[in-house]
Amino acid sequence: MLQDGFLTLNIMKGIILEFNQTGNSVVDIDFVCKKWNDQFGISSWINSDEEKYTLFINGKRKNTRLLKSQISKEQAFEIIKKLELVNIKDSTFRSAGLFVKRSFAISERDRFLEIATEKQRELNVVFGVLRSYENAL
Repeated sequence: MLQDGFLTLNIMKGIILEFNQTGNSVVDIDFVCKKWNDQFGISSWINSDEEKYTLFINGKRKNTRLLKSQISKEQAFEIIKKLELVNIKDSTFRSAGLFVKRSFAISERDRFLEIATEKQRELNVVFGVLRSYENAL
């Protein structure tokens, strides 16, 4: 696992073969696939005007990004194919998506299901109190 603050320049150099501030960077696909863990992902933005893919590595802490670099569609799909990544469609933006490992998608689904179950319990209590007030009025 990569640790925040320990993504050394050597690892960065291993991932990024050619960095471009605008446009697509070139990544070492084999190195990316070898180092891939649940902190990695490929985001997509696809609509009638554009199709963009971004390789990113999240840190362990919330809202920490260790790497974010736009890559070509060809490189993105080569990584997606090699790692058998699944596409999670964004629930807010129709054009957005996320490619992650199947095991990570399952763990995130289970985590959100647990949150939803707890919130449903809380809502049941709130609705019970609300009914009590409505019955009293």
